[in-house]
Amino acid sequence: MAPDTSQLQSLFEKIKDDFPTSISVHGWYIAITSALITCSNPANINFLYHFLISQPEWSSLEQRRVLSRRLREQFLKQWVVIGIPRVITAVRALATIEAPEDADTSFTREGVTITPEIRERGRHLCHAIYGEDKFEDIMASWGSMRADISWTADNVIYGLFLSDESVINRQETTLMSYSSMACNDLLGTSRRHLVGLLNHGATEDDCTKVINCVKMIADWAGKDTSGWITMYDLENEPEGREMHDQIKVGQI
Repeated sequence: MAPDTSQLQSLFEKIKDDFPTSISVHGWYIAITSALITCSNPANINFLYHFLISQPEWSSLEQRRVLSRRLREQFLKQWVVIGIPRVITAVRALATIEAPEDADTSFTREGVTITPEIRERGRHLCHAIYGEDKFEDIMASWGSMRADISWTADNVIYGLFLSDESVINRQETTLMSYSSMACNDLLGTSRRHLVGLLNHGATEDDCTKVINCVKMIADWAGKDTSGWITMYDLENEPEGREMHDQIKVGQI
């Protein structure tokens, strides 16, 4: 049975109230957007958009164009995390309700080509999230596909998209990625992106609040979240404890 969309507004209000603004004042709707697209009908983004433009911070034309640009950037980043079909479904749905005058029509990647600087930027983000030594281990696990997957990760996934901070910053991107990973029940990568949030300045309490906010959407969508990684797991499981200790001594 499809989730009850009449519950979404109250969920949005609670998540907005509960979300740690120390991560980002935009974090609450970044997490909601990511979760809605990943674990429900992506067209449900329209309910969030109506809620967003009803808020005072998006009341002016200029502010709504900023919102349009930020949502577009999140879509462009999220497709490399969860795949294009779900994201395109959200894009098409939003296009049916966004007023033409509210849309930001700039071309943010016009003329962009992959350069050594972009590749280095992508690799730097990988190291910030996973740790330099751990990322080498991750690449080694790709076997015969390492060369192609590594090139794609460095140059496209992380280089061209995820490490671009011109619209959405690194912490917000890591939040988007964590929400997507958690909603896909990917425990290992969820754990790593929680570490990434900590590495980008979030506190353990911040991360607990993020987990709970993303769970609200996933629970609404009917997912079983009982096995999701918690901060307790991160501190007490052997792998999580190792990552947690590395953060404390500045090795990640």
